[in-house]
Amino acid sequence: MEKIEIVSNQNARLIKVLSENLPQYKYSAFEKALRNKDVLINERRTKENVFVAIGDNITIFLDATSKKDLYSVFYQDNNIIVFYKDKGIEVCDGEFNIKQDYKEKQNIEIYPIHRIDRNTLGLVLFAKSLFTQKILIDCFKKGYVLKQYFAVVSNCQKEEDNLIGYLKKNSEKSEVKIFDTKVAGSVFVQTHYQKRKDINVELSLLDVKISEGKTHQIRAQLAHSKMQILGDEKYGDAKLNQKYKKHTQCLQAYKIQFNIPKGNALEYLNDIDLCAKLDKFLEVTK
Repeated sequence: MEKIEIVSNQNARLIKVLSENLPQYKYSAFEKALRNKDVLINERRTKENVFVAIGDNITIFLDATSKKDLYSVFYQDNNIIVFYKDKGIEVCDGEFNIKQDYKEKQNIEIYPIHRIDRNTLGLVLFAKSLFTQKILIDCFKKGYVLKQYFAVVSNCQKEEDNLIGYLKKNSEKSEVKIFDTKVAGSVFVQTHYQKRKDINVELSLLDVKISEGKTHQIRAQLAHSKMQILGDEKYGDAKLNQKYKKHTQCLQAYKIQFNIPKGNALEYLNDIDLCAKLDKFLEVTK
């Protein structure tokens, strides 16, 4: 049995808080833990799906076999492997990540090329060798790789725009800030978006494009332009998130497109269609 401790970030039913904070575990595992009195709230055992409050300490004991798959192979060849990941799993950091989990299950070492946030859905690229990793990281740095995202945002006033600014990372707070002019320690960032449709009077679906991509770039740069991603608890609109009951960002990395120069060993990737379907994204953002 694995002992897991979390702090509730909302006022809600216990299982709802558990499922949103521990998405790698099956819903039935939480029900079983309650039946067996393997759940404690503020050090008191419970067998009921009670309400918990913000700040409550929750301890639960779960069987490792209760985990579900939070990623799947979307495409692979001799050089690369692309996964489609769900919310709740890191790419290569943290206690639960694709790189480590895939190695444990398949006994194969893979090498990350880029990252997306733990609670961002979508495609993530790995190399199957250090040689390929080096080539692809260089391609990202030179802008030969375009990544596209779907985002549900509030307050979108334009049909299309190219956002430019300077991003500065605060590692201690695990967040970034966008500036209109260059400041010490900042890097230039550019995010292009086009409105796909208005979902309702408050929300819109955007198609967002970036090349290299920095930590929280899309989330922070859209928020800096007064367009908060629905469910984003770091850069978003708390009242809107509460209204729609969203506690993780509605953001999906749905497409990776290569434009690698001729003569490069990985030039063939230019012809590979790496594009996830929108319906899977909309399904989890309802």
